[in-house]
Amino acid sequence: MKIEQHAQKERRQLILNIKDELKNEGFKTTWQDPFHAWVHDIPLDQEPLKRDIGNTFYIADPPVRKIAPFDFAAVRLQIIPDFIYFEFFLYYCKELEDAIEADEIAEICTRHDADLAPKMVEYFTDITNEFGLQWDTEHDEYIEDSLYGSFPYKSSDKIISIMQAVKKCFLEW
Repeated sequence: MKIEQHAQKERRQLILNIKDELKNEGFKTTWQDPFHAWVHDIPLDQEPLKRDIGNTFYIADPPVRKIAPFDFAAVRLQIIPDFIYFEFFLYYCKELEDAIEADEIAEICTRHDADLAPKMVEYFTDITNEFGLQWDTEHDEYIEDSLYGSFPYKSSDKIISIMQAVKKCFLEW
Protein backbone atom coordinates (compact mmCIF):
# COMPACT_ATOMS: atom_id res chain seq x y z
CA MET A 1 0.00 0.00 0.00
CA LYS A 2 2.80 2.44 0.89
CA ILE A 3 4.56 1.74 -2.41
CA GLU A 4 1.39 2.62 -4.36
CA GLN A 5 0.92 5.83 -2.35
CA HIS A 6 4.53 6.77 -3.06
CA ALA A 7 4.01 6.06 -6.77
CA GLN A 8 0.86 8.24 -6.80
CA LYS A 9 2.74 11.12 -5.16
CA GLU A 10 5.55 10.71 -7.67
CA ARG A 11 3.10 10.75 -10.61
CA ARG A 12 1.31 13.78 -9.18
CA GLN A 13 4.59 15.67 -8.79
CA LEU A 14 5.67 14.70 -12.31
CA ILE A 15 2.43 15.92 -13.86
CA LEU A 16 2.63 19.19 -11.91
CA ASN A 17 6.23 19.71 -13.04
CA ILE A 18 5.43 19.09 -16.71
CA LYS A 19 2.33 21.29 -16.54
CA ASP A 20 4.29 24.14 -14.91
CA GLU A 21 7.12 23.87 -17.42
CA LEU A 22 4.72 23.96 -20.38
CA LYS A 23 2.93 26.93 -18.83
CA ASN A 24 6.30 28.70 -18.48
CA GLU A 25 6.94 27.97 -22.18
CA GLY A 26 3.77 29.92 -22.99
CA PHE A 27 1.29 27.09 -23.50
CA LYS A 28 -2.20 27.31 -22.04
CA THR A 29 -2.53 24.32 -19.74
CA THR A 30 -5.71 23.20 -18.06
CA TRP A 31 -7.05 20.27 -16.06
CA GLN A 32 -10.29 20.37 -18.08
CA ASP A 33 -10.72 18.80 -21.50
CA PRO A 34 -10.78 21.93 -23.71
CA PHE A 35 -12.61 20.17 -26.55
CA HIS A 36 -15.39 19.07 -24.21
CA ALA A 37 -15.55 22.62 -22.85
CA TRP A 38 -15.70 24.04 -26.40
CA VAL A 39 -18.44 21.66 -27.53
CA HIS A 40 -20.55 22.30 -24.41
CA ASP A 41 -19.71 26.01 -24.05
CA ILE A 42 -18.13 25.57 -20.60
CA PRO A 43 -15.51 28.10 -19.45
CA LEU A 44 -11.98 26.76 -18.97
CA ASP A 45 -9.60 27.41 -16.09
CA GLN A 46 -11.70 26.30 -13.19
CA GLU A 47 -8.60 24.85 -11.55
CA PRO A 48 -9.18 22.01 -9.05
CA LEU A 49 -7.85 21.99 -5.55
CA LYS A 50 -4.43 20.30 -5.25
CA ARG A 51 -6.01 17.23 -3.67
CA ASP A 52 -8.31 16.85 -6.72
CA ILE A 53 -5.51 16.81 -9.29
CA GLY A 54 -5.75 13.77 -11.49
CA ASN A 55 -3.27 12.12 -13.79
CA THR A 56 -4.29 14.03 -16.93
CA PHE A 57 -4.03 17.60 -18.13
CA TYR A 58 -4.45 19.37 -21.44
CA ILE A 59 -2.93 22.06 -23.59
CA ALA A 60 -5.65 24.24 -25.06
CA ASP A 61 -5.14 25.87 -28.45
CA PRO A 62 -1.69 24.51 -29.28
CA PRO A 63 -0.05 26.38 -32.17
CA VAL A 64 -0.81 24.61 -35.46
CA ARG A 65 -1.33 25.98 -38.96
CA LYS A 66 -4.81 25.63 -40.44
CA ILE A 67 -3.67 23.83 -43.56
CA ALA A 68 -6.71 21.58 -43.18
CA PRO A 69 -10.10 22.89 -42.01
CA PHE A 70 -10.06 21.44 -38.50
CA ASP A 71 -12.27 23.17 -35.95
CA PHE A 72 -10.36 22.58 -32.75
CA ALA A 73 -6.94 21.40 -31.59
CA ALA A 74 -5.83 20.24 -28.15
CA VAL A 75 -3.17 18.11 -26.49
CA ARG A 76 -3.77 15.57 -23.74
CA LEU A 77 -0.97 14.48 -21.43
CA GLN A 78 -1.61 11.57 -19.13
CA ILE A 79 0.61 9.94 -16.55
CA ILE A 80 0.07 6.20 -16.56
CA PRO A 81 2.18 3.71 -14.60
CA ASP A 82 5.78 4.10 -15.80
CA PHE A 83 4.84 6.21 -18.86
CA ILE A 84 3.73 9.63 -20.00
CA TYR A 85 1.11 9.39 -22.75
CA PHE A 86 1.03 12.26 -25.28
CA GLU A 87 -1.81 12.87 -27.73
CA PHE A 88 -2.28 15.85 -30.06
CA PHE A 89 -5.87 16.03 -31.34
CA LEU A 90 -7.32 17.77 -34.38
CA TYR A 91 -11.12 17.76 -34.41
CA TYR A 92 -13.23 18.23 -37.52
CA CYS A 93 -16.81 18.93 -36.45
CA LYS A 94 -18.35 21.24 -39.03
CA GLU A 95 -17.57 18.88 -41.90
CA LEU A 96 -20.12 16.42 -40.54
CA GLU A 97 -22.54 19.00 -39.14
CA ASP A 98 -25.06 18.90 -42.00
CA ALA A 99 -24.51 15.30 -43.06
CA ILE A 100 -27.45 13.02 -42.29
CA GLU A 101 -27.35 10.07 -44.67
CA ALA A 102 -24.84 7.28 -44.08
CA ASP A 103 -23.43 7.48 -47.62
CA GLU A 104 -22.97 11.24 -47.24
CA ILE A 105 -21.07 10.75 -43.96
CA ALA A 106 -18.97 7.98 -45.53
CA GLU A 107 -18.10 10.26 -48.47
CA ILE A 108 -16.96 13.04 -46.11
CA CYS A 109 -14.83 10.59 -44.10
CA THR A 110 -13.29 9.15 -47.28
CA ARG A 111 -12.52 12.65 -48.56
CA HIS A 112 -10.99 13.53 -45.19
CA ASP A 113 -8.77 10.44 -45.22
CA ALA A 114 -7.68 11.05 -48.83
CA ASP A 115 -7.24 14.85 -48.84
CA LEU A 116 -7.11 16.44 -45.37
CA ALA A 117 -5.38 13.90 -43.12
CA PRO A 118 -2.36 13.60 -45.46
CA LYS A 119 -1.87 17.38 -45.27
CA MET A 120 -1.62 17.26 -41.49
CA VAL A 121 0.61 14.17 -41.60
CA GLU A 122 2.96 16.08 -43.90
CA TYR A 123 2.84 19.14 -41.64
CA PHE A 124 3.89 17.05 -38.62
CA THR A 125 6.33 14.72 -40.44
CA ASP A 126 9.52 16.01 -38.80
CA ILE A 127 7.95 15.87 -35.32
CA THR A 128 6.52 12.41 -35.97
CA ASN A 129 9.88 11.07 -37.09
CA GLU A 130 11.99 12.81 -34.44
CA PHE A 131 9.89 11.65 -31.49
CA GLY A 132 8.60 8.30 -32.79
CA LEU A 133 4.95 9.34 -32.75
CA GLN A 134 2.09 7.68 -34.65
CA TRP A 135 -1.09 8.85 -36.38
CA ASP A 136 -4.64 7.64 -35.98
CA THR A 137 -7.96 8.86 -37.38
CA GLU A 138 -11.32 8.11 -35.83
CA HIS A 139 -14.70 8.66 -37.43
CA ASP A 140 -17.29 9.03 -34.71
CA GLU A 141 -19.55 11.94 -33.93
CA TYR A 142 -16.62 14.05 -35.13
CA ILE A 143 -13.61 13.25 -37.26
CA GLU A 144 -10.57 13.17 -35.04
CA ASP A 145 -6.96 12.98 -36.17
CA SER A 146 -4.49 12.27 -33.41
CA LEU A 147 -0.73 12.21 -33.19
CA TYR A 148 0.27 10.11 -30.20
CA GLY A 149 3.02 8.30 -28.35
CA SER A 150 4.22 7.32 -24.90
CA PHE A 151 7.50 7.95 -23.13
CA PRO A 152 9.10 6.59 -19.98
CA TYR A 153 8.95 8.87 -16.92
CA LYS A 154 12.67 9.52 -17.17
CA SER A 155 12.22 11.15 -20.59
CA SER A 156 9.57 13.66 -19.52
CA ASP A 157 11.72 16.36 -21.12
CA LYS A 158 10.62 14.93 -24.49
CA ILE A 159 7.13 16.33 -23.87
CA ILE A 160 8.58 19.84 -23.61
CA SER A 161 10.72 19.19 -26.69
CA ILE A 162 7.71 17.99 -28.69
CA MET A 163 5.73 21.11 -27.84
CA GLN A 164 8.73 23.34 -28.65
CA ALA A 165 8.95 21.56 -32.02
CA VAL A 166 5.20 22.12 -32.55
CA LYS A 167 5.70 25.83 -31.86
CA LYS A 168 8.73 25.97 -34.19
CA CYS A 169 6.79 24.19 -36.94
CA PHE A 170 3.99 26.71 -36.55
CA LEU A 171 6.38 29.66 -36.81
CA GLU A 172 8.38 28.30 -39.75
CA TRP A 173 5.71 26.64 -41.91
